[in-house]
Amino acid sequence: MARSGYTAVHDAGVDRAMLAGYQALAAKQQLPIRVYVMLSARDPELCREWERKGPQGTASDMLIVRSVKAYYDGALGSRGARLLADYSDMPGHRGVSGAGYGFDKDVVAAMMRAGFQVGVHAIGDAGNRESLDFLEGIMKDDARARDGRHRIEHAQVVSPQDIPRFAAMNVIASMEPPHAVEDKGWAEARVGAERIKGAYAWRTLRKAGARLIFNSDLTGSDHNVFYGLHSAITRQDKTGQPAGGWYPEERMMPEEAVRGYSTWAAYAGFGEAETGQIAAGRLADLTALSVDPLTLGASRPAALLDGTVRLTVVHGAVRFSGQ
Repeated sequence: MARSGYTAVHDAGVDRAMLAGYQALAAKQQLPIRVYVMLSARDPELCREWERKGPQGTASDMLIVRSVKAYYDGALGSRGARLLADYSDMPGHRGVSGAGYGFDKDVVAAMMRAGFQVGVHAIGDAGNRESLDFLEGIMKDDARARDGRHRIEHAQVVSPQDIPRFAAMNVIASMEPPHAVEDKGWAEARVGAERIKGAYAWRTLRKAGARLIFNSDLTGSDHNVFYGLHSAITRQDKTGQPAGGWYPEERMMPEEAVRGYSTWAAYAGFGEAETGQIAAGRLADLTALSVDPLTLGASRPAALLDGTVRLTVVHGAVRFSGQ
């Protein structure tokens, strides 16, 4: 199967040295893949510099600088994610967020007003609510900020009250299917039987009209796309556990899983008119797979884990040729 995809990889954000490397390669026309940069909001000097410059690049360019990565709260596993109520397995503790976790609201707000897309790392239900409150506060008074296609990175535990807000605000839930199957052994202990219903809640968010995209959280998880597709479709780990899937009502259909990594991701990168699908007049950015995830995902999803990439084409040039 061939697919056309555009996924903005995010981690801690790009620092000055890394950005300079990308720029040097782009100037020499030596970038082998398209790079959608997320500047690090933890580098206020770099952000102020780009606030003056403004976003640069379009979907057809090899290097695009129009996004910022910010962190609002910590991780659920380490009990750093900010929760609305105490951790179920640590009474009296609710995690850390905001300024206490290095979130500089002035820097992030300035970048939004300058036309940059913001991806806010938010894990806990309080972290997600407060991040949505922050985004809403900036967007309501600034038309340019409203057009930013802002993202919540992870949207891992969300209160039922806040799920409809993603669609209402046009905030993208940028999620990682493997996290659900990797965290299933301890996640419910952290938040309890009720709050877990709003965790890794892909189907619930989708039914509420939210825009979803899927990614690998490189380097935080196995970045193999076949593992990601398998996780999204089955809610099972690589050994097929648990039988029927972990909270299977949140599973994705095969087409939704593929779209999460391709057409929906293209929208998140402002490239829905140029990429995300194979069609005349669109960018020749293609990946040929050894398996068809649509057919296999519906009939034998476990076999997705044996899939391989056969060919990668970027801007019409073959960048990888497998066996």
